[in-house]
Amino acid sequence: MEVTRRSAGSGIRLSVEGADVDRVPTDEGNLAWRAAQLVAAEVDVEPDVDIRITKRIPVAGGMAGGSADAAGALLEGVLGACDRLHLSVDLDVLPAAVAPGVSAPAGFGVELSVVRAVVRRAAASGRLGVLEVAELNPAFDVDGRTARTASRLVDEALRHLPGA
Repeated sequence: MEVTRRSAGSGIRLSVEGADVDRVPTDEGNLAWRAAQLVAAEVDVEPDVDIRITKRIPVAGGMAGGSADAAGALLEGVLGACDRLHLSVDLDVLPAAVAPGVSAPAGFGVELSVVRAVVRRAAASGRLGVLEVAELNPAFDVDGRTARTASRLVDEALRHLPGA
């Protein structure tokens, strides 16, 4: 997904290419569209953006593609409003199957692919000042799965920093 600013008063324009494009809404029914509206409202600006989504997975394929697109749109709005970003990844937001080693495991949680997309985009922006990975509880991390997930997220960030 690519989000670019448009001239004032242009509003939101959303286009989709790739798999199942006829099944993806390009209006307020799209999560990325709604995320852009929410960020704009939060920072009190008009949502003047062009959102281009390239679908590589099928719609409703169970891989959180729509959620990742929405998270990307939210992050783009935040990045446009700040100089430096402090990103806190609380591991207890992930599904318990992915991150059992937390004090309050989530039954379903946010898909790891969505969190990875946010971490990669934040790092690639050049504005990531702090990456905090929190809520790991080794007493509950029976097989080290949560610790490995946390280290992979840090690795994702380091690999996507500008110049890495």
